[in-house]
Amino acid sequence: IIDEKFEGFDMLPYGFQTTTVDVGTEIFVLGYPRTDIMGNEVKVTNGIISAKTGYKNNVSLYQMSAPIQPGNSGGPIFDYNGNLIGISVAQIRNDIAQNVNYAVKLSYLQTLVESCNENIELSGDNIISSFSLADKVKAITPYVVMFLANVNEGGTSISQNTPQVPNALNDKQEAERFKQLSY
Repeated sequence: IIDEKFEGFDMLPYGFQTTTVDVGTEIFVLGYPRTDIMGNEVKVTNGIISAKTGYKNNVSLYQMSAPIQPGNSGGPIFDYNGNLIGISVAQIRNDIAQNVNYAVKLSYLQTLVESCNENIELSGDNIISSFSLADKVKAITPYVVMFLANVNEGGTSISQNTPQVPNALNDKQEAERFKQLSY
């Protein structure tokens, strides 16, 4: 992260579950869905792992029942012990199937991390496993951040999941306000 204001993170309060979890595992999802209409406060939804495979039997994905919306992409998926198990990535349109959502399994993301030639440890240490769900969310929320994509000179958004900010491309004050909200 390249930002003068970023001072790093303390020790993470949650653990990492890199083995595949079972169907029926209770989960919760954190993210910033539809900030254009739902606001910029982190949101939490819950559900279960519905299948160990995703779209067209993709083994790198979980299917889950926890609702996600545009803007949840990249948000963490936790088991009820407070272990990160995946990252939300997609949903099937409701006109095709209702409440079918997908997350990349952490085991597949671990391979990506290892390929970066960085010494990044995905620790199993978890100090929040005995917390209530509300207290888990409070402990994890500071580590869940919203990133807004840059825009090109033509004024077109690079990411379709980026919240649409009226006039932000031409209004430096509005852009600065949204920049401050994302920290």
